[in-house]
Amino acid sequence: KTMKIQPAPTEDGYVISGSVSRKELADLGIDLAAFGLGVFRGDFDRGKLVSWCSAVPMPDPAKPDFHVPEMFFWFKPAISK
Repeated sequence: KTMKIQPAPTEDGYVISGSVSRKELADLGIDLAAFGLGVFRGDFDRGKLVSWCSAVPMPDPAKPDFHVPEMFFWFKPAISK
């Protein structure tokens, strides 16, 4: 409900920024003391999948698997109460 996404064109393509409230994450049962986050993009060409991109290098780019811990950034943020 609180997610905000903002695309912005750049000279070389685009950048997408986003945010979600801490309360919403906590309400979803996400442990804000330590959690994983994955960032992925699929590039398509005329409806056919061309390639998957990830913010973290894929262990096997020929067989992308986004359901393994190696594909996530793991955060342990300092949260003030």
